[in-house]
Amino acid sequence: MPEEILFSSISELVERSKEIVKRSIECRIKYNKDNVKIKFRTKRKLYTAVLTAEKAGVSDVKELKEKAKKIAEELGCKEMREIG
Repeated sequence: MPEEILFSSISELVERSKEIVKRSIECRIKYNKDNVKIKFRTKRKLYTAVLTAEKAGVSDVKELKEKAKKIAEELGCKEMREIG
């Protein structure tokens, strides 16, 4: 069962996700027409953070995709997959 990571700002997302990313096997970025989901898979759980344009402070989905990639790289994801 996936567990959602709740956050109110990007900095809060980064802070809450650091420990999860250290234990993660892979990171996935899933694109949707309205939002982008960053998923972190550990051996036992799947954690999901849903990014919207309003929370990320961008105007459209293309910018949101780039922002999600930057966040995943900043967190130090070992293996990253993009799902469109």
